[in-house]
Amino acid sequence: MIINEECYKDCKESLSKWKSDYVEFMKERGVSVETLPKGQRNGSFEHEINLLQNDIALYEAVTSGHAQLPPLTEFTVFAESMIKQRLAKNLSYGDLVDSFRMTFSEESDEYMLTEIELVGYEMFDYGPAKFGRMLRLAMLIDEAEGKKKADSSLPTQEQIEADLLVWKEEQEVLVSRKVVSSIQSSWFNAYGNSVNDWCNAFTNKLARYQQDLGASNFLKPSFFSKFPEALVMWRLGKKWSYNQLADQVGIDWLNIWDYEKNDYYGTMYAVMLSIAKLVEHGEHEPKDNSFDSDDEVA
Repeated sequence: MIINEECYKDCKESLSKWKSDYVEFMKERGVSVETLPKGQRNGSFEHEINLLQNDIALYEAVTSGHAQLPPLTEFTVFAESMIKQRLAKNLSYGDLVDSFRMTFSEESDEYMLTEIELVGYEMFDYGPAKFGRMLRLAMLIDEAEGKKKADSSLPTQEQIEADLLVWKEEQEVLVSRKVVSSIQSSWFNAYGNSVNDWCNAFTNKLARYQQDLGASNFLKPSFFSKFPEALVMWRLGKKWSYNQLADQVGIDWLNIWDYEKNDYYGTMYAVMLSIAKLVEHGEHEPKDNSFDSDDEVA
């Protein structure tokens, strides 16, 4: 999706060039694009032109206030849906970890996942998970066949003590102080101060989810994959500048710009939830959709 006015201008220039090149391409073959039946037109040119036209039309509709902004509520409860679907299919942490590793052909920290890490994701409603990882796990859960029995119990208290606290500290350095403060409040304060409190709260949550499985409608990964576009649409539609949003999230505006350029793929889910709350309910002075005058892009 087009994320700002600069990208919009670039897309319009690209569209004009594609159309011009298309006309020249067909003219060399002695054919007029206007008179050629659709079934006989060049697919590559038509495809690129249609993509650009659709992106431009969406951007113009959103920024003019004529497009309906997508509801954000279901995106915020996707973590609960993932956990419930795992329980419904009786998938153990080991099942998911093995499947996650098998989806990659190379050994890398980015592509590895441990059971204790997955427990941490579920314990704190996937807040520490990067969007790309969360989406991949959602796809694995959705595609997995259900099992009659599985060991989905928590690791031992000793494993939690040895690994989860260290892992927690590592996650906290990935985001700014303001975001960490918010994350700590929602993750840890709600569960208590000790590892035992966290484990008890998590066990109780899983028990509640287990009771609700009969009435659960699990959200599809294809739906969740639209979360990044929805965040961009809300920022554009409510006319948040990068600076305004970044100041309230507590990070540099270049981070927001980078998140959007990369479809939020490497962004923590907790940060995306913070942005979703701000663009929907936060107060700000509406700005245009170009970079702020004091912003410089290398």
